[in-house]
Amino acid sequence: MTLKVQKRERALKLSYKQLAQSNDELKHSEAGRMQAEKMASIGVLAAGVAHEINNPIGFVKSNRVVLQDYIQDLLRYHQQLEQLLTNPAAQRQLKQLAKDYDISYISQDIEPLI
Repeated sequence: MTLKVQKRERALKLSYKQLAQSNDELKHSEAGRMQAEKMASIGVLAAGVAHEINNPIGFVKSNRVVLQDYIQDLLRYHQQLEQLLTNPAAQRQLKQLAKDYDISYISQDIEPLI
């Protein structure tokens, strides 16, 4: 009978050792999974931040070219308008408006600003 008890006790200890080892492996695996989930969350956060930064930059960058074309058209329009006006009174009015709105300075300064 003692032999039987000793045999069962050894089997029980072996079983306990295997169970403890499995438990340790499970804890290690769970810690690795948690770390992977944290890293994935950081990745999602970083992608969101990058998206929020890139959207306004892309908007400004793409519309800058259009704005530049519009300004060039307006400046050409002003130059051609000056050339078309033959009436001295209308020319004086146009020159006064250009002076009032500082068109000369604006036309020189606008390109570097863009």
